[in-house]
Formats: sequence, structure tokens, C-alpha cells
Amino acid sequence: AFARLDPAGPRARLFVALEDWLNDGVPLAAAVAREGLAGWYGANAPMRGEWRVAGQVVDPAAWSGPAFLAIPARDRIVPPASAAALGAAMPQALVHHPAAGHIGMVAGSGAEAALWRPLLRWIKDA
Repeated sequence: AFARLDPAGPRARLFVALEDWLNDGVPLAAAVAREGLAGWYGANAPMRGEWRVAGQVVDPAAWSGPAFLAIPARDRIVPPASAAALGAAMPQALVHHPAAGHIGMVAGSGAEAALWRPLLRWIKDA
């Protein structure tokens, strides 16, 4: 799809800017990588009651306040079925399924319609 874009056009410039941002080489702190990849994703620590912040267990089911969960339908980083478990643990949460991928829902050309506007509506109504 990128090869068919006008190299000087706004869509090509946006695509290149997003790729540059994603691949900018800023290292992920080792502790964050361990917790995020090995703990959250590999060991499923949040859903097993083993995720801690400042020594306190983070229990999504114990949160009774408002929550907005964005689970993108085309996510290849976090499978939607995996993220859906959080929604099941938080019945009060609004679960939104943007028609996008993990990065695209936040920074893609359709992000405003897919995520930003629904999130803004939710913030105003919460």
C-alpha cells in the first residue's frame, strides 16, 4: 500500500513519520521490558494477582470506578481475546473496540475517529 502512495503526499509523510517514531532507537528500560513483556504478557501477572506497584497488588476487579478499555480489533501485539479478560474482570468498564491495530488506534490516520472521539465522549460523560 505504501508503494502506491504519492511520496510527497500527506499520507506518505504521515506513514514515514509514524515509522520513524516507532523505530527511533530510544531504548526501553530493562525493568520496564521485564515487567511488561515477561510479567504482564508472559506470566499474566495482572490477572493472577501478582502485579504490584509500590508494593501494593493491582487488582482490576477491586476497582469500582469508571474505566475505559480500548481493545483494538486488529491488534497483532496484544491479541484482543487476551485483553478481553480485563474487561471481564471489570464489569463497570466501557469496552471499546476500535477498528485498528495496537499503534494505529492511537497514532494512525483513523485514530481520531477510532479512539480519540469515543474516549473524549467517555471522559465528558464519566
